[in-house]
This record gives sequence, C-alpha cells and structure tokens, in this order.
Amino acid sequence: MESERSLAAEGSRSLRRAATRARRASRDTREALLDAALAQFSRKGFGGTSIRDLAGAVGIRESSVYKHFSSKQAILDALIE
Repeated sequence: MESERSLAAEGSRSLRRAATRARRASRDTREALLDAALAQFSRKGFGGTSIRDLAGAVGIRESSVYKHFSSKQAILDALIE
C-alpha cells in the first residue's frame, strides 16, 4: 500500500502535467488565432473580419477568443509584433 506522501507526490505531478498541457493548448489556440487572423485579414481586410470569423476558423467559441486577446485590434497588434 502506498504511503500518503507518495500518493500526494503523484497527485502533485499529475496536476503539474495537466497545467503544462493546458498552457500548451492555450498557446496553440493563440497561435491558431494569429494564423487565422493573418489569413482572414489578408483576404477580407481588418474591417471585413469579425471575431466570429476568427473563432469559427479556429473552432472555438467567440467568447473564448477574449481569453487570448482583449480585442480584434489586440490580435492585429500581435501580428504586427
């Protein structure tokens, strides 16, 4: 039978791995949004592209875009950087 300490250590490692996966997924989504924005802005222009367009291209909810960027302008600023 495992000790409480080893169970706690395994739980801690599991939480760290989950947090690492979540950060990686968030970073991947951010990059996907930037890729979609570049394509959409190039094709339809900044004014012709909506947050809905970008969310749809990435496969996320519109509200989820705001987890990564505060506005469409912030997305453009990130692309320019």
